[in-house]
Amino acid sequence: MHNTFTNSATPKKHSSAVFLDLGRYFSSLCIIVSIIFISACENKSKSNAEANIYKKLFKKKGTHQHAKLPYKTLAIINLEVVSEPLFELFLSAKKQANPAITIDRAVATKNLVNIFLLAQKARQENIHKIRKVKEQLKFQKISLLAKLYLNKMKASIVITDQEMELAHRKRYLDRDNHEYKTRHIVLKNRKMAITIMRKLVNNENFATLARRYSTAPSSSFGGALEWFRPDAVSRKFAAAVRRLSKGETSRYPLKTNHGYHIILLEDVRKVSPPSLKNVYLRLREDLVQNKIKKHIEKLRRYSTITINQKN
Repeated sequence: MHNTFTNSATPKKHSSAVFLDLGRYFSSLCIIVSIIFISACENKSKSNAEANIYKKLFKKKGTHQHAKLPYKTLAIINLEVVSEPLFELFLSAKKQANPAITIDRAVATKNLVNIFLLAQKARQENIHKIRKVKEQLKFQKISLLAKLYLNKMKASIVITDQEMELAHRKRYLDRDNHEYKTRHIVLKNRKMAITIMRKLVNNENFATLARRYSTAPSSSFGGALEWFRPDAVSRKFAAAVRRLSKGETSRYPLKTNHGYHIILLEDVRKVSPPSLKNVYLRLREDLVQNKIKKHIEKLRRYSTITINQKN
């Protein structure tokens, strides 16, 4: 048996919760509302036979009856069918918006009915024909289709053991598996950097000079940086550090977007690369994303695309 609701059968404590709940999750359910709108706009008329069946079920407007409805039908609102799969999608969206929430199915059903009623009124007032609304509905539809296609594509992508091993080797085994401990002094211009380097040649303390002259946040710590891998910093900075021996200061200031760096290499230590097992999921996701990227590039290559020059 499928139930619709009467005012007398519904406890009063639910009335405020219904509208509070509707407001709280309304933004996360925009896609569902769009689906309702799109579905109604694309299927404007039902067959006379179907309409007559529903009219027999609901003879009077404003009545909320208990009735045995067709298979997988949650409710019929003004002759418009609300399917149980759509209701499950509605619940899923609510759960996604707030994973900690405990869903009251009766309240959720009322919320979905409210959304249908509001959507029906919007169509009656031709809101769906407004140009901006049409574009919003179109965007929601193509976004959903694109997402569903990507999900289908991701599920069908096969990553072989050989691909995983090759990706692991390239990313972790063939790289510089050392960590470096450095200090640096960052200056605004080359002239100032040369001046500071001369002070260092005269055996002035690196940390003291960093505290006094460096513009970097690390100046408070005497220019000290945390241990880092080369791939965690810019290529230019990593290359400059690799050229230094332990305890050596760079001979020339290094120019980056942050200014001119003077670098002191304090220590170096070797680190063991992670095993394939420990990075398997991350590597696999990267390989999947790379295949998706190549697929999209192929789609663009074999499609006719004309873009307005103003954009």
